[in-house]
Amino acid sequence: MAKRCRYFDVVNIFICVVLLVLGFYFGQYLGHLTGYERMRPIQRDELEQPTPDRLFDKVKVFCWVATHRVSHKTKARAISVTWGQQCNRIVFVSNATDDELPIIVVKLNESRSELWSKTREAFSWAYNNVLDDYDWFLKADDDTYMHMENLRALLNEYSPDDALAIGHQFKSQGDYPDYHSGGAGYVLSRESVRR
Repeated sequence: MAKRCRYFDVVNIFICVVLLVLGFYFGQYLGHLTGYERMRPIQRDELEQPTPDRLFDKVKVFCWVATHRVSHKTKARAISVTWGQQCNRIVFVSNATDDELPIIVVKLNESRSELWSKTREAFSWAYNNVLDDYDWFLKADDDTYMHMENLRALLNEYSPDDALAIGHQFKSQGDYPDYHSGGAGYVLSRESVRR
């Protein structure tokens, strides 16, 4: 009896394998007869566009990127032709001009000790020149990569009229206040820049 059950199991498995192989070849044959293309391009209706694309005009982000003369042709240029194009406006804050980049020149020495001065100068420029034109103000370094669509989707959940700062906050050691990591980038609302 056990031999007979084992025999039927083997026969059933064999029949299943044969049917699978025949089904595969039959499917291939029918595919060629009907002219079916495996990789048809996806066509999207305007209404089906991902939400972040529609947020470009709704969530206005001013981007400023800290850089310096040595990185203009490499890092700054890479940002300019990639994620920088997805900012509503982008400027580079540097110690030197460049004809190919929108640069705000700050008269500071390029050193870590001057980073806060460069940041203060950039936000001061934004406050005096473009504060009411944008909702959010992104600070990034020239080695930062941003996914602007995702950032806009996040910012869309908040009001730029509330004082808000989004970024990785470092805990200060000693007498200094906590501060945002500049390298990772951070975003201030219009109200935060105003204050």
